[in-house]
Amino acid sequence: MSRGLICTVAVVALAVACEPADKIAVVDGEHVIVKGHKITLHQLDAPDGKNPKCDAEKAAADLAEERLGGLLMAAKDVQFRKTGMSCLQFMDCDGFVTADGADVGDTLIAEGLAAKGVIEGGGMPPHDWCAPPPAGPASEPAPPEPAVAPVTPQQAAPT
Repeated sequence: MSRGLICTVAVVALAVACEPADKIAVVDGEHVIVKGHKITLHQLDAPDGKNPKCDAEKAAADLAEERLGGLLMAAKDVQFRKTGMSCLQFMDCDGFVTADGADVGDTLIAEGLAAKGVIEGGGMPPHDWCAPPPAGPASEPAPPEPAVAPVTPQQAAPT
């Protein structure tokens, strides 16, 4: 039984390793395949669409994945740079991906589709995609009603 599992894992590893050199694909909101390398976007916390904790997280994950795909597919030039951290088994590397020179992780964060990831042991909890969004800027109070002088019976009577 474990032998079948090893073969299955090996097939998955070969599938990623044998991707065409120019292939670009979105795995989810924080993983992409660029030029045959599976890249985990560095310190990016995107909502989890595979195991969401709530409907809001699933919806947010779908939006993040769609936007990431749009950024990469619309770009004329997509590049990646490894962070220097060792790649995980099966070519999963931590790195930065740019689309026409703009970091796609920074774009997702700026658009509210992802959050800055937390380095393990960093003391901050991961982003809660199920929490209600923070309140927006306080709206300005309505201007006061103009003072209206009371109407006397003489003013109301026709002349």
